[in-house]
Amino acid sequence: MDRDKRAVLEKIVDLALEVLMSRDSDAGWQNSGILGRLQECGGVLPKGQASDVAVWRKGRMLGDWKPKPRQALALLDRLSPDHRQAVLIHRAYLKRTTVTVDPETREQTLTRWTLEKMAEELGISVSAFRSRVERGYELLSEILQNSAKCTA
Repeated sequence: MDRDKRAVLEKIVDLALEVLMSRDSDAGWQNSGILGRLQECGGVLPKGQASDVAVWRKGRMLGDWKPKPRQALALLDRLSPDHRQAVLIHRAYLKRTTVTVDPETREQTLTRWTLEKMAEELGISVSAFRSRVERGYELLSEILQNSAKCTA
């Protein structure tokens, strides 16, 4: 995939991330905290730090977003959950560092997000993660082209 096409697709992903990574108060979210997360997940908290299902669902329910972010979410919604998750995580975290603070000890942990770390969090190999990301962008490109044909 050429750089220009990839840049357009990354802008689409960025628009979706703008919605999905908005603060809790921006969305008027409910059920915050451990009890709320337990309720949302049917009583079983997901393993790992990535829980995109509830965030994805709630992000889509937001009503106060302009058309472009809504369209970006609609395009990404057409990807399989694995491809959508890989593209979003890759775009949001690659080569970034996050800080996690232990609520009891106030100890800070820095996490440098590499392909290896992202793959580890998802429980897959680095090559499988790369493959999901590349295939996710290919599918997103196909969806975008098909959408353009339908509106032309």
